[in-house]
Amino acid sequence: MSEVPEPLRRLNVVLEAMFIAHETIYGLHHGLVSADQATARSRSLLAESARIVLQSAPEASAPARGAEAQLASRKAAVCSYRTASLRAPVR
Repeated sequence: MSEVPEPLRRLNVVLEAMFIAHETIYGLHHGLVSADQATARSRSLLAESARIVLQSAPEASAPARGAEAQLASRKAAVCSYRTASLRAPVR
């Protein structure tokens, strides 16, 4: 398994934390709905949380995700080259 660079690892931790926070907000809102205490404000906060997690965060992190994919691809190519070189017959 290849090492993920520290900045990308940190970004992944932040994105995971955002998703967990949204799940918590959803659960709290669901509890309010079940208790018939949901308000326009609670619905607005839920919608804002969903927008951040499902739209804004993916858009903002897209360049880093692209860099992460390129890095993984390059590492795989180097690994394949090294493996092929080791298997090549010696003349």
